[in-house]
Amino acid sequence: MRIAVFLNDHDYGKGAFFRSMDFRNPQLGNPGIGGTEYEFILLAYALAKFSDCEVNLYCREESNIYPDGVKVHIFRSNSDLIEQVKADGNDILVVRAYQLPDLYDIYGRAKDSGINVVAWSHNFMPYDLVGTLWKNPAVKRIVMVSHEHYDRYLDHPIIAKSTFIHNMFDGRCFRLREYPSSPAVTFTGGLYKHKGFHVLAAMWKDILREVPDATLYVIGSGKLYNKDTRLGGYGLAESEYEAMFMKHLTEGGEILPSVKFLGNMGAKKSEIYYKTTVGVVMNIITETFGLVALDAEVCGVPVVARANYGLFDTVRHGETGYLGRNPEEIKRYIIMLLKDRELNVRLGRQAKEFTEKSFLPEVIVKKWLKLFDDVINGRPCERIPPTENYPVRKRIMLINRWLRDHHVPTIPLSTLTVSNFKLAVKRAIPEPYERLKKLLGR
Repeated sequence: MRIAVFLNDHDYGKGAFFRSMDFRNPQLGNPGIGGTEYEFILLAYALAKFSDCEVNLYCREESNIYPDGVKVHIFRSNSDLIEQVKADGNDILVVRAYQLPDLYDIYGRAKDSGINVVAWSHNFMPYDLVGTLWKNPAVKRIVMVSHEHYDRYLDHPIIAKSTFIHNMFDGRCFRLREYPSSPAVTFTGGLYKHKGFHVLAAMWKDILREVPDATLYVIGSGKLYNKDTRLGGYGLAESEYEAMFMKHLTEGGEILPSVKFLGNMGAKKSEIYYKTTVGVVMNIITETFGLVALDAEVCGVPVVARANYGLFDTVRHGETGYLGRNPEEIKRYIIMLLKDRELNVRLGRQAKEFTEKSFLPEVIVKKWLKLFDDVINGRPCERIPPTENYPVRKRIMLINRWLRDHHVPTIPLSTLTVSNFKLAVKRAIPEPYERLKKLLGR
């Protein structure tokens, strides 16, 4: 079996996401790039190491070094990708499910190429992208990265060719943290608004009032996804966002002594986790999995995170950390874990055990191999029962799906937002929509 993996390593019209990086041992941890790009490299590594597949990695940046056993193909334009993948005799192309003009071109060119495309979705998908993937006959599978991510599309026809496979994570090289001698909180993530660091920053002084000797370590920067991004006066994030969180972390223009900004870090961030009491993940709405939670948990650090989507798969509430529904709950859990040593140690030990055994590359890659075999042999995609999180929403979605299965037009909640509501209504029920439009126009 020949598998083509397309690593989208260039920002559309802006240049390379990363350069001169050594990816020969991705199992040792993310060296400091975006989690999506890291997982594509880890997939190529696992396929080469734990299967008989021929693995072809297609990318545009020449300066990076990739794992042994992976054949690297450099090309200049995404428009050439399908032709090159086909010429190289690949059976399947794994490409990111993403809404960019050049990636849309890839889907369009694949339609009549005879290539089996597997679209790997690492983010929640907008309305038009979902429609593109569903209707394109070349796209045989859409792979989500968590159960909650998959459940988001329960009532859309795309679910008929969708599944989920957890991201890979190998934590065996990380030791169990000893309980820190002084209290410390570590936030890990890009310094972008959707990652939510400003929410933690806003509560930091309240945390200090309860635990005056606490330290805040911040791993990440506003250059995580693009090394050429222009940063604000503190050199941390783009100016507007930097101002939003730094007003909570400065006095007289000086950064609080308790706050340490460490920038982007690779595997060496484990040294910070070994002296961390509580790890924090603050993604507001976008987290489909939560690799940064695993980074902390595998070192024996309990994690406090927002109770949303993919973090249900990577943080076990009350077992490996806590999931808070709002900032006040999150703050309370952080303070509780900073103060209660016995609880902290117990959850940290359980976090390491859970992380080490659940996401190993040699385990996860078997699911990919089964998926590839199913695609090549034309087997249908199995439907997966939903979880019990967000019960009301999911009940409505399941009713919606039943109605659609029985040819009753409905509007899928999975892609419904304020911005696309009119478009969704118009496409689902075009005639009533036009009548309603005329009526309201009067």
